[in-house]
Amino acid sequence: MRHLFLTLLVASLSPLFLLTFLSSYATAGDDDNLLPNGSFEEIFEKKGVKNNKANNGAPSAAESWNQWINGGTEITTKVIEDKDLAVDGEHVIQITANGASSGLYMFYLVGNPKTVTYSAWIYVLSGKVGIANGSNANGFDWAKSTKTDEWELLEVTVDGGKIPEEVLIYSQDGAMDIYADAAWVNYGEKTTNPVTSVKPKAVDSKRKLAITWSQIKQ
Repeated sequence: MRHLFLTLLVASLSPLFLLTFLSSYATAGDDDNLLPNGSFEEIFEKKGVKNNKANNGAPSAAESWNQWINGGTEITTKVIEDKDLAVDGEHVIQITANGASSGLYMFYLVGNPKTVTYSAWIYVLSGKVGIANGSNANGFDWAKSTKTDEWELLEVTVDGGKIPEEVLIYSQDGAMDIYADAAWVNYGEKTTNPVTSVKPKAVDSKRKLAITWSQIKQ
């Protein structure tokens, strides 16, 4: 439904507005990040956000990112300030979902005709996660996590012929509890993500606790 809504919205916009919107990306170089708030430094809700399927498409705890549930019944996000844990800046986002194919999404440029590469740093506490780049109309290409309890850079490139316009951070094969940071989209077949390596960082038992609704209400 969110894709149908977006299509109708774009169709209703004036040509002048669309020209202004699209031209804002014309100056982006190959090394520039096409995603706003890729490092989750801008916070929408400090206490965190919990949603069920009735609220699909609602904002997440981070600005510019929205939440979606396909499998399961709940998803919770919270932006955590932790300079020791973060790989870029001072914040990470924790995403907890109790079913598969649920997580965050963002439309970064509707109708993008260029080849782009999407990358993100993922720390899996439990479950599995994938990042995807593509579109509802032409499908998504995926990169999936292979590690737990450590940061892992996932990267996926999509040919411009598929008109990539949306990125995902979604659970795979069931529930997940993860941190994400330094999400990045650039033109070209290789990532220009400025975070190329991360020293091993321990996550203590308190951090590993999944977000609960009682924590968010505090």
